[in-house]
Amino acid sequence: MPRPTPATYDRLRKLVPVTDSGAAPLEVFESFTGAKIADVPAASAADVTRMIAAGREAAESWQRTPMSIRAGVLIRFADLVLARRAELMDIIQAETGKARISALEEITDVAPGCGQTRCTGQVGPQLARRSQVKSAKRSTSSIRPDTINWSPSATTESAVA
Repeated sequence: MPRPTPATYDRLRKLVPVTDSGAAPLEVFESFTGAKIADVPAASAADVTRMIAAGREAAESWQRTPMSIRAGVLIRFADLVLARRAELMDIIQAETGKARISALEEITDVAPGCGQTRCTGQVGPQLARRSQVKSAKRSTSSIRPDTINWSPSATTESAVA
């Protein structure tokens, strides 16, 4: 089994906007050998609050983004998951101890979504234009950022109102 490299975790660590809260980093151990493979930052309650706010801003920005741009983002996401499936499977195996075929199942759980995402990216703009033309009375629903309630003590089940 290929083992994720320290460079892999360094790259992933840079994607998480965690401040130096003084909390000890979380250690990641390889399940097969018990060897430490990485330290990852621990998020504080303030970090999580900041990330939730950033997510709300991003959702509002995404809502204003033209469909053609959103379609490109969805297609790029699908392509990246599929292109990097071997690296993702390496991480899944190392951290969970799953057999390669089971790690592949984790990716294929996402991959059909990638196919759907790719399809949405390709035909979504045309469908959106058609539905806008058909009827102005037709209602749409979406999760609005202002409907998400979170506090550091909220549980996952009660985080969405």
